[in-house]
Amino acid sequence: MTPFVPLEEMIEGSDRLHAELAGHLAVEHVVTDHRQDLASVLSTLVIEHAHSILLLVMEDKPSSALALVRVQYEALLRATWINFAATDHAVEKCVAPIPPGVTKEPDLFPTVSEMLKAIDGKAPPPLVRALSEFKAAAWGAMNSFTHGLLRTMAGHRNGYHPGLLSQTIQNSNGAAMFATMLFGQVTGRLDLHLAVIGMSRTHARYLPTLKFQLPATGASVA
Repeated sequence: MTPFVPLEEMIEGSDRLHAELAGHLAVEHVVTDHRQDLASVLSTLVIEHAHSILLLVMEDKPSSALALVRVQYEALLRATWINFAATDHAVEKCVAPIPPGVTKEPDLFPTVSEMLKAIDGKAPPPLVRALSEFKAAAWGAMNSFTHGLLRTMAGHRNGYHPGLLSQTIQNSNGAAMFATMLFGQVTGRLDLHLAVIGMSRTHARYLPTLKFQLPATGASVA
């Protein structure tokens, strides 16, 4: 079990982690097809959400930070589905332009449960396990915070426990690490895989327990 980290320390440590991560990502990348493009866009969106969650907690806006948890989770799940399980036809539908004047979102993505089932056996097992276990443990709370239901109203009125906010940042950091590994894979940047493994050791206190897999060797690294 990942140890509890006091909120102030979690914020300071996560700020350093994100600064280091930004340095690794500040390099031009190349994608060669629509699948890689979509997966890379969604992966960087996951990382942006992680940084936003941290900044919102730092600015004492925890309700907004917690509302992003499900948004970040679904971005990571969709990135994984696009890269490992979506058909070529589904990918092409996702890059088709939305006709002018159409306000309804096109119905292009499977449900969360369908995407989890589709990636099982295709995406790296540690990532599939993390996505599946997080949904099983936190889906009800994620919905409440995203849609402004009872947990949000109570927390906004009475304040949130620092432990909840610390754990939220920690889990969000973990999602950013998985997204960085995925981004590295779709853009051919092995250096990002090695960077994440290094950061997972250097910043282990600010991350949930994670295992990453090097694609060239198949070896798992905690």
